This record gives sequence, C-alpha cells and structure tokens, in this order.
Amino acid sequence: MNIIFTIRYFHPFIGGTEKQALALAASLVKRGIRVKIITSRFEKKWPRQEVIDDVEIIRLFSPKIKILGALIFLFYLTVYFIKNRKDFSIIHTFQIGYTSSVSIFLGILLKKPSILKLASSGWGGDVQRAQKTFLGKIFLYVCKRANRMIILSKTMEDELLKEGINSFQITLIYNGVDLTRFKEMKGKIKFREKLSIEDKKTIIYTGRLSHEKGVDFLIHSFSKLDVRAGCQLLIIADGPERQDIIRIIDHYQLSESVVMINEVDDIASYLNAADLFVLPSRFEGLSNSLLEAMACGLPVISTRVGGSIDIIEDGISGLLIEVDSKDQLTQAISKVLNDPLLATALGKNAREKIVDRFDLNVVTQQYLVLYKKLNNTGDLASGNR
Repeated sequence: MNIIFTIRYFHPFIGGTEKQALALAASLVKRGIRVKIITSRFEKKWPRQEVIDDVEIIRLFSPKIKILGALIFLFYLTVYFIKNRKDFSIIHTFQIGYTSSVSIFLGILLKKPSILKLASSGWGGDVQRAQKTFLGKIFLYVCKRANRMIILSKTMEDELLKEGINSFQITLIYNGVDLTRFKEMKGKIKFREKLSIEDKKTIIYTGRLSHEKGVDFLIHSFSKLDVRAGCQLLIIADGPERQDIIRIIDHYQLSESVVMINEVDDIASYLNAADLFVLPSRFEGLSNSLLEAMACGLPVISTRVGGSIDIIEDGISGLLIEVDSKDQLTQAISKVLNDPLLATALGKNAREKIVDRFDLNVVTQQYLVLYKKLNNTGDLASGNR
C-alpha cells in the first residue's frame, strides 16, 4: 500500500497542518507503509527531493508568482500523477483549495481513492472560506467528491452535512500527539534555568502569529492582570503579525514581562517550564499546540472554537472562554494562577484526556484501518461520484 500526500505548503514552512502531515507520514513509514509527500518548491535552494524523518519529500517547481505559480505547480502535479499512477494506491490531501481539488479530480480520473483532511472550521475555516469566492465554490464542489473527508471536530461535521456531504463520507480522526516527546517532566525551576527564562509564574502560547490565532487578544488580557507583576507571558511563535504584536507589547509597556521567542525545536521543555497554556484563537481546527500542552500536563485555557469545545470539559480538563472576551480571559488566567489545586487538577485531567484519545500511535492505526478499507474496496461508488 503506497500513499501520496499532496500539500501546497510544507517544510520549511511549519504550521499545524504541515506538522501533522509529517508526523502521520513518519508514523506510517515506521509501520512499513510507503509514503511520499508532494509539495511546492518555491526557492531554488530547496532540494527537489529529500528525506525527513524517513519520509520522502518531492518538491515540484512553483515560482513565487501568485496565480502563475499555482498553475505551474498544478501542471507538474498532474504530470507527476499521470506518470507515476502505477506507483501509488491512495491520495491523501489537505485543506479545501486548488491543490486538494486537483488531487481529488485526478484521483477520479485515475480511479484512485482519495482522502481529504480539513484543517479548521468557523468563519475562517475550510468550508466557510471556500464559500466566499467563485473559485472557492468550485474547489469545494470538487472536494466533495473525495472518498473520505477527515474532520477534527463536531463543528466541522455540521458544516459538511449542511453542504450535502453524505455522512458515510465523513470520518472523525483527531490529530495525534507523540507522547514519548510531549510528557510531564518535573522540575519547572530546572527547565527555566536551562532555557534562561525568569523563575516566576509563566503563561505560555505556542503557534503562529496571525490574526486568527488571537495573540493580540491574549496580550490585551495579560495587561489587565492584577498579578502581572509576578508573571511573565512567553510567546513562542512567528508569523505575519510579528511586528504588530511587538507594537502592541510596546503600547502596553510590557517588554519586561512578555518574552518573544522564534519557533524552537524543543518545545516540550518550554511547556514544562510553564504554569499555564493559553489558546486565544478566533477560529481553529484542532490545535496541535493545545494538544501538546495538555500532553505535558499543563492546565489550559482556550476560546470556544473548533475542536477545543470537543476535547476540553470546562472546569475539568481546562477552561473555556468566549472569543475575544478580554475580561473572561483575564479572570480565567487569574483563577488558575491563584489556585494551585485547581491548576494541578486541570493539568492532570488534561494529560489523561490526551493519553486516552490523542496518542499518535492510536491515530495512525485509525488511518491504517481507513487506508486498508479504501485500498481493498476502492470505495469508488460514493454517492457523490
């Protein structure tokens, strides 16, 4: 069984979808499944082919010219599929867009089953974003023809059902966490010394600096904390809003208590140096950062978005607040930091939830079952075909 992943943006781009694609591919390879990731080559210095975590990566030429670059990439993707049609059995693609729609269309022509994994829900998610433009509606129409659509939350399922997707096409498979890497390790002071950060109450955010992630909202709320003098906010992220975030930090005169760090390799150490994780997203699929923090036994606070609603039991395995509610977030942060017993209970329950349902090994096995079913039956008699 040979699987092709198609994804427009990939390493060295690092986002939630990219991280999950590589983690799943590497886990599949360990189980003897051959996986190739087909992606774009935006820079000449990027290798056309390389191996990352034992996964073969193939980059197709795609100049950084908005429309022309996409068309050239799709041309080479089509050529690759046709030329290598005997070398793969299943197409696994990501997010609703031109790459996924062309991959699914080619799957229909070549009689190869296809899987589409959605990234997020809500006003900026896959479905609602596609509905906003004429081309987006075409991409959505084609993507509906995937044999299986992988969702991360009940909200995603509701959106697809409203679009007329047959329920048997929809499969819930959560993002997975490598529990050998992300785990609770005792000794916050030791980790703070190792990472050269101050030894005081530490709130942490990891992810991207973009509007939908709501980091501006987090900083506004942090500025209102009564206990701010004894706290620090650690932001480990990069992205298009970096300069805007720095300006907001300066505006509130928080440069001594808000620490900005670019993305790091050993994120688990930073999580184990922290006391509280906050996910302030305005829309979301299922945040890898949230799952990693919960796996490390951190108490977490999240907005009521995407998969957060499904995995956090409010007051039990974390706290949920409304999107952009600065007062709610400030109060929730104070509540956790001022109540060590609550913080311990939330962190313990969060870790147990991840171990039970989000272990990468369990998630990989769920994909294997799905791949084998599609590979054995072809499953080409979808009601939408």
